[in-house]
Amino acid sequence: MLVKEDRILKRVLYKFCEDGLSQSSIESIALGVGLPNDLQFKLYNNQAEFVANIYKGLIGLVEANLRETLENAEDPVKEFLSICNRTLAYFRFNTPTVLADLKRDHVKVYEELSEFSTQFLPAVFSYNIERGIKRGMFKGCLNSDIAAQFLLSQLQAICHDVQVLKMYHPVQNIRKQLLTQILYGIATEDGGALADQYFFTSPLQYKS
Repeated sequence: MLVKEDRILKRVLYKFCEDGLSQSSIESIALGVGLPNDLQFKLYNNQAEFVANIYKGLIGLVEANLRETLENAEDPVKEFLSICNRTLAYFRFNTPTVLADLKRDHVKVYEELSEFSTQFLPAVFSYNIERGIKRGMFKGCLNSDIAAQFLLSQLQAICHDVQVLKMYHPVQNIRKQLLTQILYGIATEDGGALADQYFFTSPLQYKS
């Protein structure tokens, strides 16, 4: 996806979260993101087609980013943190209101998001955990499939906590604190030492 398309996609998703899908026409979305005359918005015949394309774009973007992470990560700990941040960015756009609108009015899109969340994302975390166990960074007693499901549940809860806590603390600090608590729960002594390095010596950038 091109950089411009990436930016437009996120702006549209933010509007969906703010206004809800049922209240969002193609015209109001285009106006809301500051692109009322953009040709990209005029190509759609109806809202259903528009919504389907937006969420197809979201899934494609997150999947591409996660695959890139798996291919290029230096170690399982850094890979874990990157996967968490990519997943948090995905869950941010899956608010209860948006999911309810999708389930009611855009069933196929809702099913595709559910499949991505319940099949692809757990597989990514499971792969990372297995790699961490083999490298001695994560505890050997972990069942990677069960741990992956727990991690996803925790990340979904974190999205809610971030929305509440950001009224009092910078989002970057909140994410770092919450991910620290998750990571140290599964890390071995060696994995924890590496986590210390990432968290305190050369902190990762937590992009929204």
